[in-house]
Amino acid sequence: MTTNTLNPDLLAKCALIDGHFINETGPFGKFLAEEARTAWLASRRRMITTHLLEYITILSENIVEPEKKQGFVNRARKCVL
Repeated sequence: MTTNTLNPDLLAKCALIDGHFINETGPFGKFLAEEARTAWLASRRRMITTHLLEYITILSENIVEPEKKQGFVNRARKCVL
């Protein structure tokens, strides 16, 4: 997993968000989160907390059930805001 463009605070928040995502998606969610983070980081340098909202959106696209998706987004946004 690429982390060289994240400051420690953003890295810690990503880990919390990943945890919420894995709780919703199961063990395969770890792989999905790693893939999503790699793509997210490749698109540009990530410096501020609000960039994490984009990451949450990318992850949420992997959750099919609307209730679970919204639950994940709500919990993950609390890690950011």
